[in-house]
Amino acid sequence: MVGGAGVQTNRFGDFLASASLVSPNGDIVRIPFSQLSTAGNYLGQSRNIYIIRDAISRQTYTSGATTVGYVFGASTTGASDSVLLGA
Repeated sequence: MVGGAGVQTNRFGDFLASASLVSPNGDIVRIPFSQLSTAGNYLGQSRNIYIIRDAISRQTYTSGATTVGYVFGASTTGASDSVLLGA
């Protein structure tokens, strides 16, 4: 994060806000969180916690009858960068 907690206002990618972020088959793109130690060593990535784009908090993502995950975001009324907690 640039400038400390709460200061970062940029989206997580370098693309237009109107650009869609979906895979070629139409699925949402899930970007995993990577974990680093305080010394900067790579520790791994979080399991079933992903960054997603343009989602409204408290939504459930499904694929057919299978639940993919639940969205936690900044707003329940407007789409923004959010976190998908995998089911």
